[in-house]
Amino acid sequence: MAKLTSYTCAKCGGVLNIDSDQELFDCPFCGTNFDMVDFHRKDMLSEAELSLKRMEFLSANERYTEMFNKNPNDFEALRGLALCAGKIPSKDDLTNPKRLIKHDMEKTESFIKKNSEYCSGYPYFKKLLEIISLCRKYKNLLKIKAGVKSVTQLRIRRLGNGDGLYEKNEFAKIANYERVTVDNTNKKLIDIEAELSESCLELENLEPSASNSVQYSVNSVNNESASVTVSNIICIKCGGQLVMDDKRKLCECRSCGVAYGTSLFFGVPNRKAKEALLKKEFNEADQRYSYMLMLDPHDFEALRGRVNCAAKWTCVNYNAEVTSFWINNVRSRVEYAYEKALDSDKPYFVKYRELVEAYGKVLEQDNRIKPLIRKSKELNVKKSNIVADIEPDENVCLYAHKTIDKTIHDVDNQITPLKMKKNECLESVKAICHEISEMDKERLLKMPG
Repeated sequence: MAKLTSYTCAKCGGVLNIDSDQELFDCPFCGTNFDMVDFHRKDMLSEAELSLKRMEFLSANERYTEMFNKNPNDFEALRGLALCAGKIPSKDDLTNPKRLIKHDMEKTESFIKKNSEYCSGYPYFKKLLEIISLCRKYKNLLKIKAGVKSVTQLRIRRLGNGDGLYEKNEFAKIANYERVTVDNTNKKLIDIEAELSESCLELENLEPSASNSVQYSVNSVNNESASVTVSNIICIKCGGQLVMDDKRKLCECRSCGVAYGTSLFFGVPNRKAKEALLKKEFNEADQRYSYMLMLDPHDFEALRGRVNCAAKWTCVNYNAEVTSFWINNVRSRVEYAYEKALDSDKPYFVKYRELVEAYGKVLEQDNRIKPLIRKSKELNVKKSNIVADIEPDENVCLYAHKTIDKTIHDVDNQITPLKMKKNECLESVKAICHEISEMDKERLLKMPG
């Protein structure tokens, strides 16, 4: 379930009202006004940073782009988009050269240069370009150092394996060449590391400080905006209907004070959810499908999507190995989907129920097989130790060897039928997966257009 944010006054704790005309959150209790854009900006930043940390760059890029489109000079949006371009999961990597060189620095550099009109207003980005340039030199020197070592080793091996005779001084020359080259490279590396360390400290100091979002003003006029309408979206927190302000792109629950951005519900959310699912950004996709269910609790695509998110599938799939946690998680989603689905969609989720039960049988066989496999391995280790320890006494060794061999044979005989049973269960899983895939194809053919 997605985390919901309730907006309350930082001064007195009262629930804030929305003043659409002035783009403010207004506290009716103490008269404090808060900038509306800043409130949502913080939420979007938090979500974008979380997506970056999860390496879900598509969803992070989407949030930073929304902020950038609203204000192209927004520093956090610009840096976030630069991170997404280079697939860098944290701003901390920008001040850690050893981590930064592992990412696509060139794409980050390209983004900054392409958007120089906006980035030039911040010395931070100029310094970041300098760091990227130094990192490029640093990376090349590391390659040279590694290359010299590997080439030298190869030359020595060739000399040693050759048909002719070689003087000892040949090896000395090669070793001396490597030492001189590596020493020179190390000096350059030390110089660049010192320069990078200094530049990274400067970069941290150049980061702009966050602006103050609180504004104190007279109470706003309590006029209802012409763009405010009652929506059919149900608040998860209290069950009330959300009031939608199309002009300000906000949905607010007048019962409990929770506010949402309308972009969560509109702008083809199903397409955005599918894109996240195909990118295997399952947390992002699950959140979007959850918002779709706020619009329509019976939405088939959203119900099926959340099942696939729990299973970590882009579509119904076959797993040879599963865990009890995985089965319980998927089962709870399937049961929820069956409960909420329309009668015409219930047979589809009945088939998913069968799939979960089939996977349960696979896990049951696995839980029987694994202890026996461990036991067989332990017995084989004991067998090798017995042969080694009692080798001088051939009669004792032979008796112990035969005894443990029989035990291993008995254990293996128990494993074989269980593996056969597991394979039967896996075939059942494959068959159900195929049936669900066929049902998906039928639904696709029936879709209009």
